Amino acid sequence: MKELGKHPHTGKSLVLYKSKQGLFLKKGLRRIYLPATVSPDSLTPANAAEYLK
Repeated sequence: MKELGKHPHTGKSLVLYKSKQGLFLKKGLRRIYLPATVSPDSLTPANAAEYLK
């Protein structure tokens, strides 16, 4: 688990999770899996918000 910061529009916390299938973000009860090319160190709150659209 890694806290990325606040969502730029909603102000909610953005948290990056890791599972056997890869890295993902949560939006409500849904899991949004990120591409394997995404590095957790380079992910910013603005980038993460784009995946949650």
